[in-house]
Amino acid sequence: MRAALGDAMETSEAGGGAREEPPSREAMLPSDALGSSLLMRRYQVWPGNNNFLCQGRVMMGPGRWSCVGTLSIILLPSAVFLCYTCPILLANGGSPLVPALALFLLAQVLYCFIRTCACDPGIVPRRGGHLDARCRTRRQADQGVVMNGRVVTLKFCSTCNIYRPPRASHCKICDNCVERFDHHCPWVGNCIGKRNYRWFLFFTFLSALYGLLLILGSAAALRIAPSPPLPDPPPPSPWDAASFHGPTVFVLVISSLSLLFTAPLSAYHLFLASANVTTSEHMKGISAAWRDDDESEHMCLSNWQSLLCTPAPPSLVQPRETLSTDALEEGGSPLLPFAANPLETPFSPHLSPQRRTEPQASEAPLHPSPPPQDTPDLAPELARLPRR
Repeated sequence: MRAALGDAMETSEAGGGAREEPPSREAMLPSDALGSSLLMRRYQVWPGNNNFLCQGRVMMGPGRWSCVGTLSIILLPSAVFLCYTCPILLANGGSPLVPALALFLLAQVLYCFIRTCACDPGIVPRRGGHLDARCRTRRQADQGVVMNGRVVTLKFCSTCNIYRPPRASHCKICDNCVERFDHHCPWVGNCIGKRNYRWFLFFTFLSALYGLLLILGSAAALRIAPSPPLPDPPPPSPWDAASFHGPTVFVLVISSLSLLFTAPLSAYHLFLASANVTTSEHMKGISAAWRDDDESEHMCLSNWQSLLCTPAPPSLVQPRETLSTDALEEGGSPLLPFAANPLETPFSPHLSPQRRTEPQASEAPLHPSPPPQDTPDLAPELARLPRR
């Protein structure tokens, strides 16, 4: 009896003193998922410097605070103009079209700004994995391919591990290869490329028009605004009204400075759009002979038609795509024919999503093989190249 009682007391003490441990992560998973790999979204393992909002639904560049500063420069003078300057114009016989036009242009500027900064500029998906051991010690040779009677050079990007498409370039700030790369704009904090160049052009042009409207409205308000009471001997002057209406002067100064920047920038990009040349190509001198003299008018009209009337191409990256650890080990899902393995042809129409084994020295050539016979048609992209 005594032994049985002692055993019961020891059992109760052991049961009462034992601490209940929290369930492990494996225990919280479904039973059918214990043997599978972990799942995650692509934006959670994004290799570039982009920022994602709303769980990967919104893609932005690395310059978030640049966007905040640009919005402050736009919204602060607009608020002062609408709340202080416009009542002065309306009280002194001004037209109500001025504040209505200001609100319309402000809405258009903000819309184009959001479409420019919160957009995929045309990122070319990089290919993960590792290069072959023989390729780590030397730079991959550029590939020259003759298509439609013209030589197109495809440069290899060692960071993205791909052969870049024509007119694409690697942005060091965003750390991505971008199709039809124009430049990295610090004011919108994003790259300007194939998918958002149209909205960037609208943003600069409408910003110049909006700044001009604020300048004219502020100058008219200072001219018709009542001056402060002054003694009889000194005659009234415009500087008296300016010192009396400081907020209007603030709008006038900020708008003038912004117009000095946006007007030349919009004019420069209007020229580039007419010539079908990017800023990067123009700075590098690639567009020396981009057109013939007898075809200049026709090419200018076709460039504007292609820029304004052609719908934006779909994005090649899916930030909310579900990935597994096995897919990451395999180098990610190939999404573009150009994003091929360096030991494959750069024009492979399809890439196998299965695991690829390391090629042996006896079976894999060091340089890519010639393109196959079923080369995809790149005529639409080549038509956008500057003519020589």
